[in-house]
Amino acid sequence: MLEWGLIGTAGRYIDNYLGRFVRDDGSLLYRGPETGQYGRMLSVLAQYVNYGGDPALLLRHRTRIDGITRLLLGMRDKAKQLPRHNSAYGMLAGWSEADASLDPDPPRYMQPYFSNSAEAAQGFRDLGRVWSRIGKQQHSAELVTWGDRLVRESTELQSDLQTSISRSLLRDGSETILPSIAGVKEPFHVVVPRDPTDPQFRSYRAYMEMMYSGLLTQGETEQIVNYRRTHHDIILGIPTAYGYKTGAVAGFLAYGHAYGLIQHDMNREALLLLYSIMAHQYTRGTWTATQFIDFRQLAGWWDIANFKEEGWQGSPGSASFSGFLRLRVSLSAGGRGVLRLWCLMPGVPKPKGHAGDGLSFVSRGGLRFTDFRAQERTLEGVMFYSR
Repeated sequence: MLEWGLIGTAGRYIDNYLGRFVRDDGSLLYRGPETGQYGRMLSVLAQYVNYGGDPALLLRHRTRIDGITRLLLGMRDKAKQLPRHNSAYGMLAGWSEADASLDPDPPRYMQPYFSNSAEAAQGFRDLGRVWSRIGKQQHSAELVTWGDRLVRESTELQSDLQTSISRSLLRDGSETILPSIAGVKEPFHVVVPRDPTDPQFRSYRAYMEMMYSGLLTQGETEQIVNYRRTHHDIILGIPTAYGYKTGAVAGFLAYGHAYGLIQHDMNREALLLLYSIMAHQYTRGTWTATQFIDFRQLAGWWDIANFKEEGWQGSPGSASFSGFLRLRVSLSAGGRGVLRLWCLMPGVPKPKGHAGDGLSFVSRGGLRFTDFRAQERTLEGVMFYSR
């Protein structure tokens, strides 16, 4: 929103987020922290003011913003208690994914991912400069001092980051590998096939945030890209996710990867990424169902007010004609697969403020599911309301 000049809208989102989803101590109303994104929050807040947003918004929420900042500073202080010769000295240890809360051994993922420190260093620098400027404008010596401290912390953290990276480089044959975690002894392509739950299986997000931080050198960025490409962790220019050789292209994380490519003039790779995403993930078009697989009944757990399921697969258009529809589909732009839709009929009330996104499923038999909204997608499937 900020890059598109929607400063007022961005301000309302920030106000809503800090006001409703962040506690005074900086923790979030979510299933767990994603450490790199804590640093990214600080950068976004600074960006809001730098692009013309009202500094009063940040001052109004300063308690919670400082809470986020102090959480990161606390991780930094803990990391500086390691011996100075340790490869992970000064590197913030924490989850790189909130999804670690769903893993069998969540504490195992409290690791010194380089992304945690890279994003924190950028956040300290960006927000520190803004706080110092606001402090000078408002004649607040305390705020200037606080901002200057964050800028100094960023400089020191960036220095420790480069030292840690140089100490953590791995060699495998002719390859020099920059891992996603400080001090590991084996690279991603070795440990993850042996143990799919190894903390390095989260490298997909860590590498993206490392590149998005803008703090890597060109050589370090090229090391990441060449390594991932060599070991099938990049397909057609798109980074993949969720393990080794999964083939699961992660378009939703491509922005950070793309930033690093563009920053260091890797134009060929950046264009391949753009065109591949356009062709394979986000192209508008149609799809055709080539096989009906099944339509399974929904269990009565959804707790919708004034709605009672009156049996199964009633007449088309009735509320009871609801369930999981699975179809084998062929996309107009190429490719085949199984599509799973959660189809809810007219008797099912729509959430307040619901507005369709323009994605439709229409059958020759008269069924029309044209009221899809991405924000209402659930783990159970893609939710369509009947129109």
